[in-house]
Amino acid sequence: MEKQPRYRPERRYPEAKRQSYTCDVKTCVHCGSGLKSRPNWHAQKTIQTLKGPLFLAGRAKVCTNPECPHCGTRYYASQVLLLSLPSSTYGLDVLAYIGWRHEHDQRQFVEIQRELNQKGIEINERKRRQVISPIPGFIGSNQ
Repeated sequence: MEKQPRYRPERRYPEAKRQSYTCDVKTCVHCGSGLKSRPNWHAQKTIQTLKGPLFLAGRAKVCTNPECPHCGTRYYASQVLLLSLPSSTYGLDVLAYIGWRHEHDQRQFVEIQRELNQKGIEINERKRRQVISPIPGFIGSNQ
């Protein structure tokens, strides 16, 4: 395995499939008035999945009723979280793959990193350690 830089190299995926989501809540849960879409995106990132790179964007909605005690409350597009953790640039399928290969197949993380690099998922030493840090929490919650 060739030595890769410890820093994260700049990655661009112009061919990445694009998926954008808007909050699916229609009315404020506190006052029942309609929600207004916010002009900016609350999530905008490119993630690597086992099926290839994917650009995700999520748009929030906000309650604009001035009489509502929770006026200004933001409702986020939760569909984005079904594909990737908030601080991760890897899909949940990649995290599950790493966890399965490590726990079930007893693979070392270096071997899993090599497999992912062969599949076209770019991951270096530093990122590998950041990616695996939430995995014990997932594993511990199922036992």
